[in-house]
Amino acid sequence: MFPLLKPVTASILIISCVFIWNDYQFAIFFLQAEEVKTITVALAGFFGENASRMNLVAAAAIMAVLPMVVLFLALQKHFVKGLASGSVKG
Repeated sequence: MFPLLKPVTASILIISCVFIWNDYQFAIFFLQAEEVKTITVALAGFFGENASRMNLVAAAAIMAVLPMVVLFLALQKHFVKGLASGSVKG
């Protein structure tokens, strides 16, 4: 049964991981200590009232996106197959 569910499982895994990785509200409200800040909260910290450090924002944005890109590339075949299997009738 699991070989039939592999594309669906990969699609759900990718979508769930991206949602959890980009979760900003939970991190900003509950993770107040400096050592447990997530990348998205740290990115928001680079912008100030009078200045923004765009070189640090660009470097941190690449670091924030890289794990999700690697995950997608590793599961791309299954993700596309899972999306295509839901569009065919019968």
